[in-house]
Amino acid sequence: MTKENVWILSIAIAFAIGVVVIMKLNGGKFPSGGHKTQSTETVSDVETESMPIAEKVSNNPVLTEDFKKTFETTNALSVEKVVRTITESEDGGTNTKYESYLLSYLDLSNHTEQTMDYSNASVGEDFEVNKVIESDFISEYGFDYNQINGYELYERLLKESGIDGNLNKVTFDAKTYDMTGQEVYVLDQECSVIQKLLKKVDYDEIISSEVSYQITNINGVVMPEYFTAVVQYKAGTQIVTKNLFLQITLESANLGGTYELEE
Repeated sequence: MTKENVWILSIAIAFAIGVVVIMKLNGGKFPSGGHKTQSTETVSDVETESMPIAEKVSNNPVLTEDFKKTFETTNALSVEKVVRTITESEDGGTNTKYESYLLSYLDLSNHTEQTMDYSNASVGEDFEVNKVIESDFISEYGFDYNQINGYELYERLLKESGIDGNLNKVTFDAKTYDMTGQEVYVLDQECSVIQKLLKKVDYDEIISSEVSYQITNINGVVMPEYFTAVVQYKAGTQIVTKNLFLQITLESANLGGTYELEE
């Protein structure tokens, strides 16, 4: 699979994840009916028949020192960051706008990178490859990835994005587990990313908000697969859902990945 196809696949995955998040907020509907539902549940809120599975998942350790050590020694990472706004009008029509859509591949050993801006290329569910812009990491993220290890880079990306709550003070998201089978944990502590998403936004009422991450298992080590932050609010007669998607992934040199940097 080529690098371009891998990155286009990443865009499709991020879009699908965004749809799942919005459906959860809207009681399994997309587009929403304009009314909020409770965005998270503790395990005790789940129906009796799903309790054994939900209890088993929620009682597993979340993130350990092995996760930290894995990223400290990594040689290559990819970073995907998306900020998207979906506006639903009173008649049920929707409009999607991407404020930011960045994909980076970082070779930490050789200090080389590729960073692409897909913001103008992504319109709703469509994708226009001729509108992709080549950029660089420091211009887009505001700091240099050189001279720091993979875990320090991971922490800095979370901090700059506003995902600044304790990753082990979380509530298991039973609703998403019941909908998709995915293991998602919602941060209990308030994160500044929600205020970042609401910056320069005029709204009448906050409907709901949450910050969460889905876990995956790489070579026996549990780690976040991606982070999402979402806030839904009412502005006049419109329901607006604004969300951040952040994925930091072990790549190529570590896992025999699918693409390499071009010369």
